[in-house]
Amino acid sequence: MMFLWKPDMIRFMRDASEHTGYHADLAARIVPHLKEGARVCDAGCGLGYLSLALAPLAAQVTAVDRNADALSVLRENCEKRGVVNVEARHCDMTLYRSEQPFDAMVFCMYGSFSEILALAKKHCGGKAVIIKRRSSSHQFSKGRQRQETEPGACTKLDLLGVPYWEQNFTATLDQPLRSLDDARRFFALYRPEGAPEMTEDEIMRRVVRTENEEFPYLLPSSRQMGMIVFDAADIPETEETEYADNLCATAL
Repeated sequence: MMFLWKPDMIRFMRDASEHTGYHADLAARIVPHLKEGARVCDAGCGLGYLSLALAPLAAQVTAVDRNADALSVLRENCEKRGVVNVEARHCDMTLYRSEQPFDAMVFCMYGSFSEILALAKKHCGGKAVIIKRRSSSHQFSKGRQRQETEPGACTKLDLLGVPYWEQNFTATLDQPLRSLDDARRFFALYRPEGAPEMTEDEIMRRVVRTENEEFPYLLPSSRQMGMIVFDAADIPETEETEYADNLCATAL
């Protein structure tokens, strides 16, 4: 299912990204797996904050996303910060055409595992890096939303016989909020279809007050994450990856 960046989502994620070290933390974990002077693809880059964090540590970062509004944030930040080695590409990653394989590809919170493998097989000449949550439920929701998880990806790689390196960690992406009304709007964005709205009391039990005039409320968020690194050359043929994906579908 295609992820759609709504205007409020862009606004909230921009605030969270610019007031935490979340993407710098992710970049620091990725870089040891990159060769010197690497050409990196940030697949499904969204607003591009991970691309920006990788830029000082790579020769070139190609940031690809199908949402023009999200990429406009990246382009604005590149101009503002004087970043010249990040190329923002407005494109569906599944339709992307590369002139030569990337040295590494990063799939942070990217879609389906089978799609990741197909893209890495096609475009990556080195390491593929997958970053996903370890839990399938969304912590901001009143209700349950299932997502593909890092343990599930490991299970599928095991079935395919692909060797990989794995790291589990906790990442902080607190959400600063400009008002209580913003808090309501934020929780409404991530409410599963059919789930009831959060009451003001429920919201206030989740957020904390701050002394920051611009952001008087804060929603603390610690994410249990997992990172998987493997050689794209070890990915088997498409038919085998699809078989493993179908085999695991009912179990995960």
